Amino acid sequence: GLDSFFVKNLENVQGDERDVMFFTIGYGPQKDATISRNFGPLTKLNGERRLNVAVTRARKRVKVFSSMAASDLDIRGLRHRGPKLLKSYLDYAVNGPESLGQQEEITGAEPQSPFEVAVIRALQKHGYEVEPQVGVSKYVIDIGVIDSDNPGRYILGIECDGATYHSSFTARERDRLRQEVLERKYGWRIHRIWSRDWFHNPEREISKVEDAISNAQNSPSEDSHHEEFSENSNDVNTESRQGPTTLFNLIRPHCDVFKPVDINNLPWQWRNKPNLLYNNNNHVQDIVKTIIISEGLITEKRCMKLVANYFGITSVGRRVKNCIELAIAMLKSRGEINIKNHKRIDDKTLVSTGVTSGKFRPRLPRENSQRNIQDIPIEEVVFLIRLMMPHLINISRIDLTREIGRMLGFKATGSKIRKFVDNAVELAIEDRILVENEGSLSLSE
Repeated sequence: GLDSFFVKNLENVQGDERDVMFFTIGYGPQKDATISRNFGPLTKLNGERRLNVAVTRARKRVKVFSSMAASDLDIRGLRHRGPKLLKSYLDYAVNGPESLGQQEEITGAEPQSPFEVAVIRALQKHGYEVEPQVGVSKYVIDIGVIDSDNPGRYILGIECDGATYHSSFTARERDRLRQEVLERKYGWRIHRIWSRDWFHNPEREISKVEDAISNAQNSPSEDSHHEEFSENSNDVNTESRQGPTTLFNLIRPHCDVFKPVDINNLPWQWRNKPNLLYNNNNHVQDIVKTIIISEGLITEKRCMKLVANYFGITSVGRRVKNCIELAIAMLKSRGEINIKNHKRIDDKTLVSTGVTSGKFRPRLPRENSQRNIQDIPIEEVVFLIRLMMPHLINISRIDLTREIGRMLGFKATGSKIRKFVDNAVELAIEDRILVENEGSLSLSE
C-alpha cells in the first residue's frame, strides 16, 4: 500500500524513505533582514551527517523550500562542514550538477607578493572586505572582493599582474584562457591591475576597481550560479513566483521607465574641467539643478558622483564633496530644490520642487536590468509600496521585500536590499501609509 505522510525534523528522519520528500529550511532572514549563522545541529561537529541523512530520504525527488538563497549564507570562519554543505546543497537545488565543484573556498594562503599586499590594504582602507587567494575549482584568484549585499559570495575577483607579465606571451595567453573559464563557467567577474600602473597611480587604479564593483552591482549576473532560485527549477517551490507577474502588470501602467541622466547631454562647455568645480560654484549649482530636475528625485551621493564625473573627477573626495554641498545648500536656500533627511540611512534625497507625492511616478528598470539599490531614493520605494499594497493583503515584511525586489529587477534579495526595503517600510508606517499588526502589513484606513 501507500506509505503514510509524516512530518519530522532533521534528527528523527533516519530510516524513513519516500518517493518525494519536501525539505523545508527552517532558517532564514530575521525581522532586521539579517541571517543568523547558527544552523542548530548542522553547526556542530559532524552536523553534515544529519544533512546527508535528510537529503537522501527521497527515492526520486527532493523539493526544497527556503526563504534564503545560497549566496545569503556567510560561512566564513565557521569551524564545521555542515553550514558549508548546506550552502552547497541550496546552490545545487537551483543549478543542478553544474554547480558541483564551483563553490569558492578561502585557501588560507598568504598574498603572493608585496604588490598584492598593497592592493589589499588599499581596498580595506576604502571600506571593502577582501580575501586573498580564493580557490575556485583548480584555480586560485589573487583577491576576492566580498559582496556587501550578500556576504556569502564574491562580487569581483582581482588579478594582480607583475612587470614580467607584459613581456611573456605564454603567460598572457594562459591567463586569458583562465579568465574565460572563470567568467563563463563559474560566473566570476575578473578585474586586472598591472603593477606598473599601480605604483604610478594607486588611487586611479582603486577608482577603476570601484567602477568595476559598481558595474557588477548594477548588472544582473549572466550566470545563474549567483542568482536566487530559478523560476524554471523543478526542485523548488515556484508557486510564489507566479504572483509577481500579475502584480507587475497591475502596477506597470502607473510607473515610468527609469532613464538615468546622461552627463554627456549636459552643457558641453564646462565638461571635464575640474578647476571649474573648485573655483566657480555657480556652474556647479547649474549642473546640480539640471541633474535634479532631470531625475525628479535623486540621492545626494549619486548626485555628487554624477557632478564629479561631469567635471572630469572620478571620485568624490572631501574637497569635491564640500564644493557640491555648498551648491546644494545655495539651491535649497533659494527654494529651487528640497532636501529630505533620513535617520535610518546614511544619505539624503534631493527633490525637484515640481515633484509632489500626487504627481511622482515610481521608475522601474528596463527589462533585464536593475538599479543599484543604494542609488534609489527611499521615498521612491514608499511610492511603490503605496501602489502595490491595494493588491496585497496582510503581507509579511519578508514577502513584501521580495515583491519590491522583483519589481526593481533584482533576482536575489540579499541583506542590503532587505535592510533598505525594511527602512522604507518603517518610513511608510511613520507616514501612516502602512500599519503593522502581528507581523502583517496592510494599508492604513
